[in-house]
Amino acid sequence: MRKVAVPAALAGCLLCSPTSAQTGMDRLLKKMDPQTRTMQVCDLLGLQTFTREKKLVKPDRVRINATSAPTVQGNVVSGTGGAVRTGGQWITFSFTCMVTPDRMKATAFTYTMGRPIPKNRIEALGLW
Repeated sequence: MRKVAVPAALAGCLLCSPTSAQTGMDRLLKKMDPQTRTMQVCDLLGLQTFTREKKLVKPDRVRINATSAPTVQGNVVSGTGGAVRTGGQWITFSFTCMVTPDRMKATAFTYTMGRPIPKNRIEALGLW
């Protein structure tokens, strides 16, 4: 699975209109294979959900496949290996994410928080 730094790729579009930013995002997503695209759209909606709910202090990164691979059945992605970085600490979560058939958008994201990831495991998991 290829990793794509979506926010960095769109950094030049920070002052763009929301429509321009979405068009840029859509172009990047279309270049990804469906599995990678699915992970990215669920990561993005997960981050938006954590940020909107304000239950965590400044969540700034989400990986739905941080500690284990999620399962995909139709348009439903679920797993127990998600992680969110908040206040410099990574915390695990389990989740369910609904995606559109073309995998271009996540439409729903629910989660249950888990435990903090020990600092000595972060690098091995590819988290930063």
